[in-house]
Amino acid sequence: MLTIGPFVVGAAPVSAQQASTEASAEVQVPLTISKTADMRFGNIVPGTSASIARMVNNGSITMMGSATHLGGTFGQAAFQVTGPPNRWITFNFGAPSIVLTNGAGQNMTVERFKAFGYQRISAQGNRQLRASADLLVGANQAPGFYTGEFNVTIDFQ
Repeated sequence: MLTIGPFVVGAAPVSAQQASTEASAEVQVPLTISKTADMRFGNIVPGTSASIARMVNNGSITMMGSATHLGGTFGQAAFQVTGPPNRWITFNFGAPSIVLTNGAGQNMTVERFKAFGYQRISAQGNRQLRASADLLVGANQAPGFYTGEFNVTIDFQ
């Protein structure tokens, strides 16, 4: 009897295959914001009724009520934003209102924050933004230098 050992018919030799690809990343200029001017409402003489000192788009003050605006140093808050050119951003305030205090326990409220300026970073990678608000002056508001802080946040749209 003749025996023939096992064998495989049709098997091809094993061959490794290879492909190439690339990996990439673009590092962008970081988005930053810095204050260039504080918001200032100037000098106000209170009236006998509650009043509003409304800062408008050009930084001027319009008084509503019996208080009087005497001038002094006043103007919008201003911020310099830098980031990737031509990117759209949003400009948000940390709270809907803040309280100013004079150190002797008297307060005034700032509310209705408004952002002015383009919301797109320029082709050069920068943008100046301004902010205004309303100052609520109480009837016979106590004299003093009132201060407070507010936060702003910028994000990509």
